[in-house]
Amino acid sequence: MEVVGNVRATDVCTTAGKCLSATAINFQKFTATGAFTVPDGVVRIKVELVGGGGGGGSYVVGWFIVTPNSVYTVTIGAGGAGGAGGVAAAGSAGGATSFGTLMNAAGGGGGVAGGGAGGAGGEIPTNGDFRSRGVNGSAGGAAGGAGGSAIMIFGAGGAGGGGSGAGGAAGQWYGGGGGGGGINAAGGGGSVGFCIVTW
Repeated sequence: MEVVGNVRATDVCTTAGKCLSATAINFQKFTATGAFTVPDGVVRIKVELVGGGGGGGSYVVGWFIVTPNSVYTVTIGAGGAGGAGGVAAAGSAGGATSFGTLMNAAGGGGGVAGGGAGGAGGEIPTNGDFRSRGVNGSAGGAAGGAGGSAIMIFGAGGAGGGGSGAGGAAGQWYGGGGGGGGINAAGGGGSVGFCIVTW
């Protein structure tokens, strides 16, 4: 999924009668792999990425000088699958989200089988102006542990299974890890990552 739009701020006037002129913020959001073409006249962009959830996906934001009409490949990290129920299967890691070769956000790790440790949060990205790893998932047990969250407000971890035989909930929004299942129950899958470009 790809969303393109703009937000226009209304004029703001002070009590002294001075007004700030209206400005437009343009954005393009990706929740599936695609490509971003720099619009005519744009020379600076802001990029935010969240990795796919296993544990919580990592988050990174960066500002870049760009050339109009340049094209950048946007890769969106898939959410990791929850471990299957009844066979003590580990969950799989979430995929990395990247913006060309400029920046990437790691996906969260898969949870350990048999009521073990929750999936590790995605590692701190190496590039970008603000970087944060994802939140680790909780350890399992008779009732599965909760999934890890992506940083900020982007993704929430799914709830763990409430008891024996109860499946874990899927990760929410973007980069949230799936909750672990209870005994003999499947864990929830992680949610996909995302990318948003503003200029």
